[in-house]
Amino acid sequence: MNPSNPKIKLAITGAGGFLGSAAVDFFSQLPEISEVRALYSSPPQRVLPEKVKPSVGDLKNPLICDTLSTEADCIIHLAHRGFPSDREKSARKTISDNVAATSELLQSMQRNQVKRLIYASSGGAVYLGVEKKKPFKENASTVFRTPYAASKLINEYVIREFAQSYPLEATVFRISNPYGIGQLNRTQQGIVGVLLGKILRKERLTLWSSPQIVKDFIYIDDVLSAFHRVVGSSRPLTGLFNIGSSQGLSLSELFKVIEKVTGQPAPIDFNPNPIPECSWTVLDCSKFFQATGWKCQTQMEHGVRILWNALNQTDQKQAA
Repeated sequence: MNPSNPKIKLAITGAGGFLGSAAVDFFSQLPEISEVRALYSSPPQRVLPEKVKPSVGDLKNPLICDTLSTEADCIIHLAHRGFPSDREKSARKTISDNVAATSELLQSMQRNQVKRLIYASSGGAVYLGVEKKKPFKENASTVFRTPYAASKLINEYVIREFAQSYPLEATVFRISNPYGIGQLNRTQQGIVGVLLGKILRKERLTLWSSPQIVKDFIYIDDVLSAFHRVVGSSRPLTGLFNIGSSQGLSLSELFKVIEKVTGQPAPIDFNPNPIPECSWTVLDCSKFFQATGWKCQTQMEHGVRILWNALNQTDQKQAA
């Protein structure tokens, strides 16, 4: 960040989630990172790397925010309440809790003069729809399709407005359907990890969607690489950026990849989705490529194979 002080103090919210846990492990291994402050909603149930300074609490508490922000160089804001599949009955609380947490964090950053923020928005849930099946650029139309999407978009707006009144280097990433090893024990989000777990346990998966739905999947290491480009940059990388593979894969095509890797059929029952979803979501990530040279490196089959091998190793250790 500062050439005269190359060591970076980093803070990560949502450290217990899929992205957060991976980010904590990744950045704590980098020599340029002197400290990783990790915020959890409940005490972590694992041994943490030496550089990690954990705290437990709610971002709506200003004291918790100040614990993260004091003398920090950069904050990666991953904390979010709710899931893309959440129903409308929880809309008001989901939106108000997420926006309140982000607002409190921004005020704490201002008090403590933290200059750099990375916010993880959604590339898979916020875009309106497509007629010509052309990858979405960042200026494409968006929609409050679900409480999850609404929370992400409102937080984007809050961050953008705050950055206009305070010298904040704010980077917003719209990340499309990340998957990877940290998803293995999660059941509410991340179809790739969930389905592989079902196959291993010889269980069926009930999916509220259509096999024709096309999504853009990205392996976790590629997401972490994008974070790293910003955290370690000597210049501001501000604005809104799509982060995905820029490759569309229908759910039926995904299941064929999974069947090829595992050598087993994908046991899936499809039901109509009561929540509206975009039938074709592929991201144009050229803006971030032009700014940094970053692009997705992991092909879908390779990423699934890494995940499947890790899942089998974990199962074998538990059985031993």
